[in-house]
Amino acid sequence: MYSEAAMFLGAGVMFVLASVGVLLFIYTGMKWTSYQNLLRKGKTVEEVMAARDRSRRKTKIENLLENIYWPSIVVLYMIISFSTNSWAWSWILFPIGGILESTIEAMFGIEDD
Repeated sequence: MYSEAAMFLGAGVMFVLASVGVLLFIYTGMKWTSYQNLLRKGKTVEEVMAARDRSRRKTKIENLLENIYWPSIVVLYMIISFSTNSWAWSWILFPIGGILESTIEAMFGIEDD
C-alpha cells in the first residue's frame, strides 16, 4: 500500500518531532526550576547579576586553563620526550603541571566544587 521510502521518511519525521518535544520539555522544566529556586531563596536582581559576573570571570580563567594550559603541557611533554628520548622521566611534567594549575587557581580564587 505504502512505499518503503515513505514509511522510513514518516518514521524519521516522527522521531525528529518527538525529540524536539522532549527538548522543549527539558528546557522549559530547567528554566522553571531555576526560577522557582531564585524565588524561594529570595535573591535580588543585583545579587544574581553579581554572581553571574563572578561566574563568568571564573569560567574564562577555567577555559584558559583547559584550552591552553593543558594542551601546551602535552605538547611540551611530546617535544621533550621525542627530542631527548627520555620517556622514563619526562612524565614528571604532568604532576608539576597539576601543582602549577592549583597555584594558578589559588591566585585567581577558583575553588573546586
